[in-house]
Amino acid sequence: MEIQSTTSEFQRSFTPREPSAATSAELSAALRRDRAELQRGMLVWHRPLRLAAAGVIALVAMTFSHLPALPLARPLGLLAALYAALVWIVTQRAGAATLRAHYRWHAGTLVAADVLFAAAALHVSSPPTYAGRVLLLGLGIAALGVHYFGRAVGATAAVAALAAFVLTAAVLPPRVEGPRPSLLALALDAALFTVAVVPLIHALGRHRERLDRLRVFCALMTDAGRSASESLGRDTRPDELSLLARTLDALRGRFLAQIGTDPLTGCLTRRAFGVRLQGEWNLATRRGSALALLVIDLDHFKRINDTYGHPVGDNVLRDVARVMRHTKRESDVCARVGGDEFLMLLPDTPLEGAQRVATRIREQLAARRFGEPAASIPVTISVGVGVANGHETIEAETLFERADHALYRAKADGRNRIAS
Repeated sequence: MEIQSTTSEFQRSFTPREPSAATSAELSAALRRDRAELQRGMLVWHRPLRLAAAGVIALVAMTFSHLPALPLARPLGLLAALYAALVWIVTQRAGAATLRAHYRWHAGTLVAADVLFAAAALHVSSPPTYAGRVLLLGLGIAALGVHYFGRAVGATAAVAALAAFVLTAAVLPPRVEGPRPSLLALALDAALFTVAVVPLIHALGRHRERLDRLRVFCALMTDAGRSASESLGRDTRPDELSLLARTLDALRGRFLAQIGTDPLTGCLTRRAFGVRLQGEWNLATRRGSALALLVIDLDHFKRINDTYGHPVGDNVLRDVARVMRHTKRESDVCARVGGDEFLMLLPDTPLEGAQRVATRIREQLAARRFGEPAASIPVTISVGVGVANGHETIEAETLFERADHALYRAKADGRNRIAS
């Protein structure tokens, strides 16, 4: 029963786990929720800035409203009050818990209000020839909109700026006397704005997409099984994000090396081996080649710990792992998966080759004494050999089941032997 319990635990632990569609969807949904919450908070955080701008304009309007030369200051103050009221209402709704998923609608409304308020302020205080200033303001608002909320919000600001420019320069009656810009100047200003804002929105949108990819990568790094198969790839853009991506890739490598290596023996850990097993099985399936797995158990290791103590037992494990690593080929993989349980994965190896490797390891261990200098302990092993061919229509876990059952037979037959 003890053997069956141990092998069942092995099987549960080494069923290779790949990120399923459901897992990926859950991760994407979680990241979207995080982004929505962040951007909802950004809308609320920007509220004091917008209200302060409206307050400054209203204060200026009130200060100069008594001057005969500025009869339009009062309408300017009214515009500021309307803008402040709109900002307050939209941000209050954006802050409501039930509306967090609709932050883009609120963000688009606010950036459009920013542009239209700026255009209206210019319209009531400047002649039509100065209408082009709204395009400069619209360019900045569009850039900030893309940066904080995405392309759609930035495009909303750009369209609002173009519409406000055309209305104030050529359609609405001027509130301050002055010449209107010529049709050529109007078209040229609109064309220059379009030429500037479209690449800007595209570039900043790409920047946000790359940032989102970095966020996904960092989220996956919290799960070694998934992050092992993920990579940021090679980003050739000469900018800070490319440098950050390379740094994160290097960090990922060190992260996986730390969590994927058993600190006592230097072998792979349980999870890291599961990922490697799935990868090697996929490769064997494509090639139609054989893949062998050895499940190795030290015989009566508990007696060593009970008789000599755990420090000596750790020395034995360390030395056994060293013998295994020196015996294997460069392409083979060793893992420690429990107290005294090891696995060895042998790519492109048929049954006869796997049995030879197992025999060589068993003979080398039997010829040595372990635990020195505190003790001189003989160590024997039981080995289960499992082999699968890539053309078989089985899962990778079936290979482990074969080796696992073979180990059970080796133990049942008296230990210190190899079964397949």
